[in-house]
Amino acid sequence: MLLVGDIGGTKTLLAVFSAENNFPHTQTQQALIKQHFTNSHYHDFSEILHEFLTRHPLPLLKSCTLAVAGPVADNNCHITNLPWQLKGMEIAATLKLPPSALTLLNDLAATAIAIPITPQQTLHSIQPGRQNKEANKVIIAPGTGLGEATLYWNGKNYQPIASEGGHCDFAPRDDTEIALLQFARTRFNNHVSVEQLISGPGIRLIYEFFCEQSPQTINLDTLRKINQGDANSLITRLALAGKDKQCEASLATFTSLLAAEAGNLVLKTLALGGVYIAGGIAPAIVNSLDSDLFRSSFVRKGRFSKLLEQVPVQICMNPETPLLGALEKARKNLP
Repeated sequence: MLLVGDIGGTKTLLAVFSAENNFPHTQTQQALIKQHFTNSHYHDFSEILHEFLTRHPLPLLKSCTLAVAGPVADNNCHITNLPWQLKGMEIAATLKLPPSALTLLNDLAATAIAIPITPQQTLHSIQPGRQNKEANKVIIAPGTGLGEATLYWNGKNYQPIASEGGHCDFAPRDDTEIALLQFARTRFNNHVSVEQLISGPGIRLIYEFFCEQSPQTINLDTLRKINQGDANSLITRLALAGKDKQCEASLATFTSLLAAEAGNLVLKTLALGGVYIAGGIAPAIVNSLDSDLFRSSFVRKGRFSKLLEQVPVQICMNPETPLLGALEKARKNLP
């Protein structure tokens, strides 16, 4: 058996797959066991793993790969948006595996591994561009944070490059975004990263900015609900339904910022092979992303606008893409 997982800033998904079945694509293989966890209910990952193993003993486990939302070094990882430290050696001991059979993998690297084998029917195209099968590709994934990764062609196949590009500085492009930067600086001790705006928490931050800009137009009922529930989900839902002006402005700004950062990634890596928008937010706001606003913001790069128009852009509609990448890695690690 193979144990694979996707450990994000908000949720954890663990799944068990057969090590015997040799399917050509991970998407065709069904999990034997699958369980979701809400991270805020646990002090650390060891509690999740203990609960999972108590419910599902794995005496025949051969390998484990965990996609984790943070930088991995020496098979250890500190989750970026959680106070969790994952140590590969300790997890391997808990699972009674040799250290070589336990792999911690950046979640965007895991997503990148899954991209070449992702069925086209699970992708939603928002810019067809021009197909270039041997060019670099990039993945951008807004969720609890903002993940970014690259796939480069080595002459035979694609190799993933993890990054922490989401923590690079936010660069405003017009007067409204300059004001947004100044607003955000008061919250983050002067350093504002793209992740702090292009993420779930960023959606709420942008909404609060527009409320400050136009307090006379605030919908008090919306504000009350936002303070009581899932702010990011509510803002996007009201925006897509056209029921709140501040929410609409917030989602439009989020969409434009995401498009601009995706275009930045293309230029930094010459990713003419395409952009893949992954993460938990994108499938929920397809109507906002598949828009002239996104496309115009994506290609607005001065002398390189024509180049950006040639780049395919697609949304990964399968929220379990990082898990599939972890499974592919675990299968390749088998002796």
